[in-house]
Amino acid sequence: KLIRTVGNPDERFGEDALRLMRAVRIAGQVGFEIEEKTLDSIKKNASLIQNVAGERIRDEIFKILLSEKPSNGINLLKDSGLLKELIPELLDGVDMTQKGHHIDDVWTHNLKTLDNCESKNPVTRLAALIHDIGKPKSLVITGNERTFHNHEIIGSRIAVNIGKRLRLSNNISNS
Repeated sequence: KLIRTVGNPDERFGEDALRLMRAVRIAGQVGFEIEEKTLDSIKKNASLIQNVAGERIRDEIFKILLSEKPSNGINLLKDSGLLKELIPELLDGVDMTQKGHHIDDVWTHNLKTLDNCESKNPVTRLAALIHDIGKPKSLVITGNERTFHNHEIIGSRIAVNIGKRLRLSNNISNS
């Protein structure tokens, strides 16, 4: 139950940077751990993912989103440094408290929403994951009050940019 590369991880990831995501995706899908040396190499080489076509990245993200508990894979993307390269806007929600009935920070709330999304459509699951992505950019603090006015508008603009990076069709990105 351990994901590791054959031989030197830096060499393997240098040969094909998509392997960075595949290691994370497989570990998230089946609940395996990533061997420490391999995980360290993923963190060190995370920026190599920028050399991979958006379509290939999208396909791996969709596989993560369609797994039984997709938050496992998304958390691994975060912990490996890959999420910072792919959808850095999500990280702005880490430790960002909300208000009212929300007990979780924006990051955790987004992950719980994703895990509870019943749809088997990866685009719908992506929408669940990023549904509050505009909150960090819309935060206004007045005294003890935190507001997120128009976070859905800001979030829709961010979502379109994410869709472009993942090479989603214009029809999907603009709907």
